[in-house]
Amino acid sequence: MGGFTDELIQPGLYAIRAVGNLPFISAHTTWERRANQLCGKGQHVPIELGGRRQANAPFVAYVQRGTVLSLPTATEYVEGYVLCKASPLQPAEAVRYVEALPALRQQQLTARLESDLEALGGGDCDTPPARDAAETFYRRGKVLLALARYGQAHGCLMKSVATGPSAATYVDACAALGEMHERGWGVPADREAARQWFVRAGLL
Repeated sequence: MGGFTDELIQPGLYAIRAVGNLPFISAHTTWERRANQLCGKGQHVPIELGGRRQANAPFVAYVQRGTVLSLPTATEYVEGYVLCKASPLQPAEAVRYVEALPALRQQQLTARLESDLEALGGGDCDTPPARDAAETFYRRGKVLLALARYGQAHGCLMKSVATGPSAATYVDACAALGEMHERGWGVPADREAARQWFVRAGLL
């Protein structure tokens, strides 16, 4: 009925996401239980706790022979951070770290993508790779898309498609180009152009 995921992000500082199905168990109850397991009962401080609720179809329960009870149900989500009192971090330090975390993770993601792109030969697709041109162009294009370097991404994906429909990445490259035209990423937003690429990808 309930569940959770957690991640240790600093000594004694955890990110927790809890799920509950009302009216059986609330996400807050699941969250609190997991916090107690991680830190010890009552030995934690919640930081930036938030959540949402989503209505579900009614749950039908057979209470006894001939009696049916229909209960409204909802899935509830609670997510946030918990600081164990035994942590070397002070609450104010933990709050600052949590506030800086999105920017830090974006920096880490960008660095990883740049490293991946370098391993693929960089973002210049004017020179064909030594082998597996279609796949390499496609993979470069997807990394460049993730880096929001749309002009280069478009060029690499076009090079991938140009190798022909026999390439294993042809369908995926066409779909990526369709999304670029649909969203206006590096090219003018054009629904008809997007539709044509999606047709080539076999999605329409």
